[in-house]
Amino acid sequence: MRAIALILVAASPAAGQGVIFALSGATSPTLYRLNASTGALIASYPVTGHQALRGGMVFIYADAGLTAIDGALDGNPDRLVTINPQSGAVTIRPAIGTEWTRHSVIYGDSSSYLAIGDNTLYRINRTTGQTTLIAPLSGSPRLDQVTAMARYSNDETYIVDTIDTDLFRLDLTNGQVTWIGSIGQSDNPFLDLSGYTAGALIGVRANGGIYSISRATAAQSLLFEGNYTAVEYVSYGAPLCYANCDGSTTLPVLTANDFLCFLNKFVAGDSYANCDGSVPPWTLTAGDFQCFLYSFAGGCP
Repeated sequence: MRAIALILVAASPAAGQGVIFALSGATSPTLYRLNASTGALIASYPVTGHQALRGGMVFIYADAGLTAIDGALDGNPDRLVTINPQSGAVTIRPAIGTEWTRHSVIYGDSSSYLAIGDNTLYRINRTTGQTTLIAPLSGSPRLDQVTAMARYSNDETYIVDTIDTDLFRLDLTNGQVTWIGSIGQSDNPFLDLSGYTAGALIGVRANGGIYSISRATAAQSLLFEGNYTAVEYVSYGAPLCYANCDGSTTLPVLTANDFLCFLNKFVAGDSYANCDGSVPPWTLTAGDFQCFLYSFAGGCP
């Protein structure tokens, strides 16, 4: 199964201020944690308990990990899975009731994901896996088969396709695309994208390499060598466990300081405090406090 990835991230202030998660392979991959400034290896974990992760992954606070779509073009429905970013362990999530040749998944809101299956935009129920059609992708004669996607927290969403590796902006309400430019190398498509900075995405190509891609011009630049099939950038300001708001690493990880941290972010209107996942233009409400309490009670992996 070839797959595409769709990532929800806040635009980070500068390149390298965080970590990069990367997968190598589909059926027996390794999860790598890399220094985003140098590409140096921080840690690696074997990933087991799945069929074939042939697409990207997205870090989602509510899932406490890296969520992806798993499937092997074997006639059985694809399913959601979540990878523990600190061990590589896979948690099996609901089957989505269909099998896509190319697919992607992204956090939509507190009850659903957004996904693309074979160039069509869908909503997936987080609990049941049921899919609901939103719209086929359309709007540009340059669009062919989409291979990777990324979404920023301001709802700006980007996709790339195969021929000329064109970069497009995607409207999540109606599936309309707007062409930005051609990255080039039709025989070397991007397998995954992630948000990186306010002005650039990062992506991994089939023939190797982690590249930055200008959101304005589609110009690319090689950042790091390496053969990877999925990539996800997480800023240092984003704890791997949502309830660990202050990012502490000593035990006990969750303390009263995390409540104070969340309160400060809520008062400041920080997007981190949008715990219940309301989509832009979002507002912070009592529902976010309740969501944080549930996350805190659930603990950290």
